[in-house]
This record gives sequence, C-alpha cells and structure tokens, in this order.
Amino acid sequence: MGNVVRSLQGSTIGIAKGICTRENVDFVHEYLCKTLDDKGLHIDKVYVCPHLAGGGCHCRKPETGMALQAQHDFPFLDLRASVMVGDSASDMVFGRRCGMETVFIGKITPENEQEVLKNSDHIVVSLYDYIKNC
Repeated sequence: MGNVVRSLQGSTIGIAKGICTRENVDFVHEYLCKTLDDKGLHIDKVYVCPHLAGGGCHCRKPETGMALQAQHDFPFLDLRASVMVGDSASDMVFGRRCGMETVFIGKITPENEQEVLKNSDHIVVSLYDYIKNC
C-alpha cells in the first residue's frame, strides 16, 4: 500500500462563538485520536477551522484551505486519490472542489438536496453502509 494520510478536517464554529475554546476542541480530538489509535486506526493530523461563515477565511469548508494545508504538510498527498466523507452539503462541495471522491452520510432534505445530489459520488445512511460496500 502506498503512503496514506488520515486526517480529520472540520469547522468548529463553537470556538468563534465563544461556546468552547481551542483547547477544548483539541482535547476532544486528542481523545478521539488516542481511542482510534488504541484500535489500530491512526490519524496523522487534525485540521480545524475556528472561524464563522462569511468571515473571509480560506479554511472553512467548502473553501479548500484545510486540504491545501494538508497537501503542504504531506507533499505526497494526492487529493484526487482521497475520499471526503461528510454529513453536509458543504462537505460535498469541498470534496468536489478538491477533486476527491465524495461520500454523503445522512438524509437528503429539501435544504441540502440540490448540492448533495450534484456533488456526491455516494449517498449512504451510515459510514458502516459505505465501508461494507467498498
């Protein structure tokens, strides 16, 4: 198997809204990564956008800043060979903009239908459903 980077990327508006601190978010991610590592699943790096929408940042999905940062951190990373798994239309737009395979997990609603259908390669109700069919 070639080089693999496993990363988590997410928007955490709770930081921008003052609901939680960056340290709180980092603690949760550290716990998650340790729990997964104990199960033999390693996460190389976690990327977080702490900004509110409309703030002009380039890291908040569907902007591609976090993916470009991951590519900088891991030069061998080929975004076209990557998979974006997410539960929002902006996750799917992000994945499409990066040239990734996209997997939408959840229910299609009138609010997200157009973007999800346009930008999703796979639509499933759970991550388990996607993995069992790979």
